[in-house]
Amino acid sequence: MKTLFTLIGVHSVRELVRYKSFFLLIFLLFIADRLLKSYVQVDKSSLGLDQLKAWGDQTAPWFFEEFPAKLWSWALSPQVWGLLAALFIAKQVISIWPSSDLRRMHRGEREDSGIWASLLALKGPQILWDAVAVGSLVLIGLFWAGISFTLASFFWHALGGAWGLLLFGFLLGGVSPVILGGLSFSSKLAVLHQGSFTRKLTLYFHLFTHWSLFWRAWVFFSLRVLLEGIFVGLVPAGALLFIDPFWLRLLIAGVSATPVYSLVKMASFKFFLWLYKGYPEVAEEYASYYQDLGL
Repeated sequence: MKTLFTLIGVHSVRELVRYKSFFLLIFLLFIADRLLKSYVQVDKSSLGLDQLKAWGDQTAPWFFEEFPAKLWSWALSPQVWGLLAALFIAKQVISIWPSSDLRRMHRGEREDSGIWASLLALKGPQILWDAVAVGSLVLIGLFWAGISFTLASFFWHALGGAWGLLLFGFLLGGVSPVILGGLSFSSKLAVLHQGSFTRKLTLYFHLFTHWSLFWRAWVFFSLRVLLEGIFVGLVPAGALLFIDPFWLRLLIAGVSATPVYSLVKMASFKFFLWLYKGYPEVAEEYASYYQDLGL
């Protein structure tokens, strides 16, 4: 356990400062700022607890009675599929591209060309594998969401109000760390050169079927959800939405989100290497890294 804390703590900070590829996030924050200011209008007077409770009471009937039919119509909408494709492309930018960079870094292959060479190192089969893994994760998530919706619906019919919504959010929140872990590990396994297409899927599904991997991932990614929820979610969103001077809101959002997100990305990669060190494909791929650490 001491080795794990050293890897995801001291080593992550040291290599984050050394490689500096996280500056790409500043550009992404700039884009997010432009999109939010162009398309999102927030009524600051509607954010109190009483207003949120009233919103929940009004939303619950629509959610439990009309949302399932609406969801089915969305599933048949080309616009929704286009949005999902855009989200997958965004995942490649913020996940598989950095994972490619971190792979080269931990194999001692990252030279002056840095993050751009890591982008060029990505291959079509790796993107395809990531798409299959993410698709599988979506199916797992939908299955659990269906169970959660059914339980919450019974709860809402019994008690009314926003209690059903709260239960639904609680049930989804309970598995969100492992869903985040699935999104994170899909990129790390996608850039793995060792192992066949199906073998890597087997390693991926072990995250959900092997208890020793599952509970450790749940604990680690619960902490990551907490950190990112505050410093990458709430603080930057609040700055981008409620602060008027452009450079001030971008500075606050950048200072909050950039180092924290970059640190948890680095720590997540090291956690993945620690968690999967017993698998021959991962051990062979990063043999020199494990040897240097005495693992």
